[in-house]
Amino acid sequence: MQQETRFAAYRRLRNRRTLATWATMAVLLVLLAMGVQDWPLLYRSAVAVGIGGAYLGFIWLDWRCPECGKRLGRPSPVMQCPHCGAALTPEAAAAQGGGRA
Repeated sequence: MQQETRFAAYRRLRNRRTLATWATMAVLLVLLAMGVQDWPLLYRSAVAVGIGGAYLGFIWLDWRCPECGKRLGRPSPVMQCPHCGAALTPEAAAAQGGGRA
């Protein structure tokens, strides 16, 4: 995979992760606005676990290296795959001395 293509794929991954985080927060805010505090504790707990589980499941399945397909670690401004060593950001490529092409 070309370096610029890999950078673009990582940006899309990062944007999807950010969108998933904001969507999760929006759903939680909507539920709070609906007055879920009147719901029984079991229902509130089930909804919270369901939303959190869906978010974590999405991140688990989606947050993968565009080069090798293995799970990435925590996101950082200078991102490099911990498995194949592919530079996923221009900063990581510069730190590698040009990165992998």
